[in-house]
Amino acid sequence: MVVGVTQTCTAVVALADTGADGLLAGVLGGIAFAAAGLVVLLLLLWRARRRGHGRALVVLLALGIAVLALPGPHTASPAQAAASDVDYSAGCTLFTVDEATLVFEPVTANLLPGDDVRAIQAVVENRFAGDIELDADALLGGGPLAGVLEVEVLIDGGAAPVVLAPGARALVEVHVALAAGVSNAAQAQTVTIDLVLTASER
Repeated sequence: MVVGVTQTCTAVVALADTGADGLLAGVLGGIAFAAAGLVVLLLLLWRARRRGHGRALVVLLALGIAVLALPGPHTASPAQAAASDVDYSAGCTLFTVDEATLVFEPVTANLLPGDDVRAIQAVVENRFAGDIELDADALLGGGPLAGVLEVEVLIDGGAAPVVLAPGARALVEVHVALAAGVSNAAQAQTVTIDLVLTASER
């Protein structure tokens, strides 16, 4: 008698805390950039004034205004994931996540009820010699925001699970939206989102 063992493997794509924190970091970075530019401008104006360069004062003032008008540092969106953002189960050989296509979209405090954000996007490829069944789910961390987010996981635009032939690829997306009537306090919170991919032999 021959007993076959069906392989099942999983991979977790982790999206770090999302929420107002990313937006706040961008604002603080812009303020710091502007403050540093103002300090440099004042030092240059002081030196030019001491040396009696009237024209230089005008030129430096114009350049300073132009520099301070430029946008300061901000967080990139969407962001490419690092290799460590995909965690495979031991011995997982049924599929791989193409990390070149892995995209995270921050869920910020600007998210309003009715808005739909694609929080995670990943392309999965069947690396097995036969068909596999691919399933996907999203796990939310704790906190007030987790309780009011509506989450939908799609594979190639439809419901999971799907069957992938050898070498076939599928686009997996995690969409989040705020439920109606969410308070401002909840919108300012953060939440972790994990995309959990599970595959088994057919």
